[in-house]
Amino acid sequence: GKMTGYFVQEMKGSRKKQGKYQTPVYARPKDLVMVDLSKFTKDSHGRRIWGRLTDKGQLEPYFTRKEIREGALDGKKLELIYIDEPIDLMFAHIEGSAKAKMDDGTTLWLDFGGKNGRSGGGLGGVIKSMGGLKTPGSGTMQGIRKWLADNRAKLNEVFDQVSSFVFFEEAKQQGAMGSQMVVLTPRRSVAIDRAFIGHGTPIWVDTRAPAAGSNQVNPWRQLVIAQDTGGNILGAVRGDIYWGDDAAAGDIGGRMGGKGRFHLLLPKGVTK
Repeated sequence: GKMTGYFVQEMKGSRKKQGKYQTPVYARPKDLVMVDLSKFTKDSHGRRIWGRLTDKGQLEPYFTRKEIREGALDGKKLELIYIDEPIDLMFAHIEGSAKAKMDDGTTLWLDFGGKNGRSGGGLGGVIKSMGGLKTPGSGTMQGIRKWLADNRAKLNEVFDQVSSFVFFEEAKQQGAMGSQMVVLTPRRSVAIDRAFIGHGTPIWVDTRAPAAGSNQVNPWRQLVIAQDTGGNILGAVRGDIYWGDDAAAGDIGGRMGGKGRFHLLLPKGVTK
């Protein structure tokens, strides 16, 4: 299967919209609802859909990223903080968690609060369709960030094609919170597809991972615990290794991607 890596995106923020702090980070809207499909159909374990509950009690797809940018949430007082770099926020949406170095010297951790449930092309795929990321290695997180920084006039054009949008909430404790509702442990927590693997399952991973600060890629074999999920983490053998919240984590997680194997450690008697 395929193994990738993720990390906590760091941002710089302020409680007030001022100066360079112009990009809002939104809290979860009150009309955003999540439906656990496993409670309705037997073959939908781990599957959820997100949508907007209308005044008539009907569930509809939530606003797209473009609609939100154009003001769909204006006046709802959902702005948690404002940050200075929209590229950082996009990667926070991709990673699903973030921490913000605030202008008053404090650090604010942000947990996943919900998503609009929209599917769409990945950031790298969108840029490639526009003729970018042609050189070897440019499809990594670092390569994508460079392209975005070099083409700031096209940010809205690119971001609007990534329909998925994440809402955050202020964390009650430091650290990235996984969907199992426990703080993730660097190099020991993995995001999986819950349609195939249950939370808390010990997994021996056999794959390869980049070395921080170099182009070297080494064998990586370690015991991890299934403690998180992700919108693009789909399939029986699909893992996303959590690397942490420092610079090395971003370096490794942003470049990791390749083949790997899962070995599930299950109690005796469990056959499926």
